[in-house]
Amino acid sequence: MVVDSTNKVMNAAKESIALDGSLFSSKTNTAQFYLENVNLSPSSHQVYEVAHIIKIVTGIDCNTTLAKTILTLYPTAKIQVAVYGTESEAKDEILWAVSHFFLGCPWPTCEDSVELTEFILLIQQQAKALGFDICRPLNG
Repeated sequence: MVVDSTNKVMNAAKESIALDGSLFSSKTNTAQFYLENVNLSPSSHQVYEVAHIIKIVTGIDCNTTLAKTILTLYPTAKIQVAVYGTESEAKDEILWAVSHFFLGCPWPTCEDSVELTEFILLIQQQAKALGFDICRPLNG
């Protein structure tokens, strides 16, 4: 999930008035996609795959109940998984949701100055604090 700052959106709006408005047509298309697919839910197999991705990437012992809960709390991830499975953008949405669920921030991108191992250790610490087991501790 990409969340732009209010300033970025307002600056883009000022620029698009002078241009063709392409930024906002993209936002409109995205919103339309979610509106059209709001009632979709991932299959049991897709939820299992989400749990597996969370477990493999973060080391949190994620079962399908936790995966389903995270998808319920993050409907854009739920919709993307239901439509596309767990590939590419949907995987990014899953990791964004996991990061936001445990830490309240997005999953780091290339632009962030974040050591991924340290970030995952932090997610694991927070998961432990919430009572979740870690299946693969990282050696930091």
